[in-house]
Amino acid sequence: MDTKFFVHSKLEGTFNYIKSVKEHKETDTTTTDRTKIIRRIYLAPEVGIGFGKVRNVTPVIRAIRLNERYNYVSNGSFSNREVLNAAEQFTRIQGYNQKYDRNSKHFWSDMNGNLSNKLDALNAYDLFYLQDVLDENLGSRYEGYEVLLSGRYRYSNKLDRFEPNGAVDQRVLDLDRSVTVDASFDWYKNLSLNHQLNVSAANRLTFPLEGDNTLDRLLSSKLSFRWLWNAGDRYIISTGLSNSLEKFYYSNIVGNMDHRSYFNTTLSSSLTYFIENSVAISGGLNLRYGYRNTEPEDTTFRSWNWGIQAGIKYYFDRDLF
Repeated sequence: MDTKFFVHSKLEGTFNYIKSVKEHKETDTTTTDRTKIIRRIYLAPEVGIGFGKVRNVTPVIRAIRLNERYNYVSNGSFSNREVLNAAEQFTRIQGYNQKYDRNSKHFWSDMNGNLSNKLDALNAYDLFYLQDVLDENLGSRYEGYEVLLSGRYRYSNKLDRFEPNGAVDQRVLDLDRSVTVDASFDWYKNLSLNHQLNVSAANRLTFPLEGDNTLDRLLSSKLSFRWLWNAGDRYIISTGLSNSLEKFYYSNIVGNMDHRSYFNTTLSSSLTYFIENSVAISGGLNLRYGYRNTEPEDTTFRSWNWGIQAGIKYYFDRDLF
């Protein structure tokens, strides 16, 4: 198979069994036991085929940033091979943190070897300046595109059983089966070291398999655009526009088709400021428009919402990518 093609497979499954017993003592000699049993089986295998590949290029961008800092203090630069060597070294930093007590010493010593010992000529102040590249927050940076077509079967079987004094009093069985076809597309492009664009699209068509289900099919579509701007060493601005559409098709009693449509579009933007690579302060604003239509009644509802978010996070151990 061509290296641009890939096979996608996924399996989700759970089995739950809960048994609870309640004892009720009416008199000194009369005791009533009520047992409740809940059993649930869930299985969802998925298989598909895709084209393309999305790569995590955050280590490469960090290596290019390191090259920029090295050029500033020495007027020299790394070769393309040395930039790739530095990127590979950045992917190993978590291993150094777990293995060594003085992890920074060993990490930069090996980094120097990957850079043809070019760091030997720098003084301590310049080396500290280079090491600050680890505190630059670049965001999650990806490159490439990916197209995926997949199919999924969903099986859910839930049984509730009640047993007063050991006799089966009530059984409630809930069986839900459906088949889903998915088509998705993801595209990432880094216009520069500071800007990344992302376009994502996903379409899902679901067919319920239960005969007593009035829902004939469900169509879900999502389309989003995102722009990541690395405004500084510690500033990340993320702006996005997302759209979603859901259409429920129902079979009515006389055999006609009713449907309900739900459409939402959201414009959002957020700013995150990182402090010493451990604390992040963020704030954001979003504007949302909603539309709902029901036929054949032809009833329409529209709504506007806006919101402001603010938060603070502390990272005990934050990965570089």
